[in-house]
Amino acid sequence: MRCEKMMTDKIFSCFKLQKEHHQVNPEFMENGTKLLKEMVATYDGRCNIPIRTFSSRELQQATNNYDPNRIISDGVDFTIYQGFLEEHRPVSIKKCRFIAESLEYIGSPFTDIAVGAQMSVHQNVLKLIGCCLESEHPILVHEFAGNHNLLNDYVNGNNPSCQLPSWKYRIKIALDIANAVAYLHNSVLSRPVIHRDLTLRNIVIVVDQSSYLAKLTNFSSSLSIPDGETHLKVDRIIATHDFVAPEFVRDGYLSEKTDVYSYGGLLFCILTGWHPLKFFLGNDGRHSPSHLWHRLALDIVDPALLQEGIEEGKLRDFGTLAQKCISAVAENRPTMIEERIKPSTQFMENKKC
Repeated sequence: MRCEKMMTDKIFSCFKLQKEHHQVNPEFMENGTKLLKEMVATYDGRCNIPIRTFSSRELQQATNNYDPNRIISDGVDFTIYQGFLEEHRPVSIKKCRFIAESLEYIGSPFTDIAVGAQMSVHQNVLKLIGCCLESEHPILVHEFAGNHNLLNDYVNGNNPSCQLPSWKYRIKIALDIANAVAYLHNSVLSRPVIHRDLTLRNIVIVVDQSSYLAKLTNFSSSLSIPDGETHLKVDRIIATHDFVAPEFVRDGYLSEKTDVYSYGGLLFCILTGWHPLKFFLGNDGRHSPSHLWHRLALDIVDPALLQEGIEEGKLRDFGTLAQKCISAVAENRPTMIEERIKPSTQFMENKKC
């Protein structure tokens, strides 16, 4: 009993909670303990989470008791709702759950909270406002940035009002993503953090008066590289998308170059307007992005860019950059620090003379 009280006090102290506002139920204790351990492990014994904590009742009210009409996105192990806080502030509420017929998440909502809280200072990251620990599974509350993501609305074409933007803004989106990933690799901790799930579905697009801002989200699969190491090896290989580095699939090796490989795949999607699966038709490698670009180059570029009158040399340079990022040899890939500069300096002057 005494140990339980000590753990309760630690949770309330760490997350700056007021006891009268929260239920100290078994779910709160279990989730709070797991999150506390994740925070301590992630931040070398420090525990300071700069986010708000919500009660279950607050989030039920915010979503009208999780009204299905409020659903923004539905994933394998989460559902995202639009909600409104008491001050009528719109938010995105991510309700986590186990994968069907299992007792596991694909990633860890506790990692999502721990890493997302520190990443939220970056303008190209979907800001984590807070979380709820009183329910069976953790619930995350993010800023509401609209309901568009790069996969469903812009590449899949599920929303007729959303089309991939002009060349200028495609470069802007590529640069925004690179900035966020470079910050994750170099600034959020004293050691690199790998996103591991750098996919179109995890890129939120904010549209404001014809301007575009890309925000990275979902840090549930993130892992940090141990001090003094250049990579780490994992036994459980999670491959939730198509642009997965070969050394990870083959041997379970992770490094910053793993994210660079996925970033190269995103660049090819931005350049062609294709769904990732279109690059992998057939199993003999003849349709891999690198092979297609080497063989067809401008033939696979989105026709809208050619109609826009973009200089062919700029399109080729962009494709070559993407090809470098998906090199089969990790050491041959550039770093995100290098690539976050290149999209703006190489490609913004784009019109034919």
